Amino acid sequence: MAAREKTRDELDMQTLRELASLPANKFCFDCGQRGTTYVNVTIGAFVCSACGGLLFKAFTLVKCRCK
Repeated sequence: MAAREKTRDELDMQTLRELASLPANKFCFDCGQRGTTYVNVTIGAFVCSACGGLLFKAFTLVKCRCK
């Protein structure tokens, strides 16, 4: 089973790399800055590190308020 999971992980990483190589995904979805480093899986968009940090903080705050 571990070999099967590894294969699935490898396929997911390959798909992610292919998507990241598309010209439209080289720019941040939120601010338009070149050079994306994060993926917002909620909406399926690539974002830069600055916007990724803001999204992470926003998610954390929302998560904390839900407790």
